[in-house]
Amino acid sequence: MSGVVTKRGAEANAGFADALPPGFSAHAPEISIEHIPCCPVCGSAIRAHFASGYDYELQTCRNGWNFWQCGRCRAVWLDPRPAAAELSVIYPRSYYAYNRSEKVTPIVGKAKAALDRIKFNSFLRRTGIPGSFLDIGCGDGRYLDLFERRGVPKDRIYGLDLSDEQVQRLCRRGYRAYRRQVEDCSEIPAGSIDLAIMFHVIEHVADPVRVVRRIAEWLSPGGALVIETPNLDSWDARLFKKQWWGGYHIPRHWTLFDAGTLRRLLEQSGLTVRYCAYQTGHGSWMNSFHHAAKYNSRLPSPSLASWFELPKGLPMLVAFTALDIVRKRWECPRRRFSWWVRSAMGALAAPEPISLPSMLWRYDIPFGPLHALSASRDISATLKLLCRVQSKGPRPVTRR
Repeated sequence: MSGVVTKRGAEANAGFADALPPGFSAHAPEISIEHIPCCPVCGSAIRAHFASGYDYELQTCRNGWNFWQCGRCRAVWLDPRPAAAELSVIYPRSYYAYNRSEKVTPIVGKAKAALDRIKFNSFLRRTGIPGSFLDIGCGDGRYLDLFERRGVPKDRIYGLDLSDEQVQRLCRRGYRAYRRQVEDCSEIPAGSIDLAIMFHVIEHVADPVRVVRRIAEWLSPGGALVIETPNLDSWDARLFKKQWWGGYHIPRHWTLFDAGTLRRLLEQSGLTVRYCAYQTGHGSWMNSFHHAAKYNSRLPSPSLASWFELPKGLPMLVAFTALDIVRKRWECPRRRFSWWVRSAMGALAAPEPISLPSMLWRYDIPFGPLHALSASRDISATLKLLCRVQSKGPRPVTRR
């Protein structure tokens, strides 16, 4: 994916007032930009304006930014976006992913650890404990530690990150960590990774298709890639779509997905989707309400916004987490049953039987971040897994 690097011009700043949002730092610099006129997922130039905003979280720059939605595949991307030379500006040393463990309270840390266990168990039941593991965007290495405790040898645990400080620290601890982007990494042998995870990274990369294809080359026969990314079809995304949604993470999120566009990305990169699930979106809820309260032009309220920042916002964090958990447990069985009824009725008039993969994919509902498990196309167990899942529910009726 290529673009033209320029300074911000009238076209790039279309739709923005001359004044910055209330409470925004007047000393934030204006950074160089790169224009990306075509969709990073399918390459189409057909697009419509989707959202606008500023760097509400870190105030690293004063530029205004626009998101566009592809008219063909429905992916959403940032255009213009920061030039590659500005990455050290928008990802300062204080960026939360570099020192996550130091910034959370013990209570929040334990809660996150519990949610991590649930998340990992959900796909390890399908993949088993891997013989080799890769974390793309490993940060402080907490997931590397998790798999080391589960018995994976340190010399079979890999991590990629852009923080030189974090990579050096992880290397000293015996992990195979590299300061590389996926598309530039040559240290990982092809076919050597049993399980790769990419949690909240795919939305940050310049060329998501190239990145996923490169990871697919690293996977062993039967290996799996797990991706987690903000969900454009979640409740919070719909409510705060125009400007304040925390999932935009402006200007660090460059491509955003819903379940359909994420599936398209994985399949066109040579992978087969095993399942798609939804995680709690507490962080996105918190940031969305924080931005709306602090930066709105009608009645800005920094004091109200502080209730959505930790540690003061701990009760709100718990409430949003509980909201998504309750919604998932209450609505999923109802939606699943309802979908099976609709699919069976619809099949009575269908010229072709409903395909098994589409049934497995469609019965979930949108919550927080998407969580997709994909595998190499040459794994024969994929079809068996789908058949076992399908056999637990009622069989759809097909016309003969």
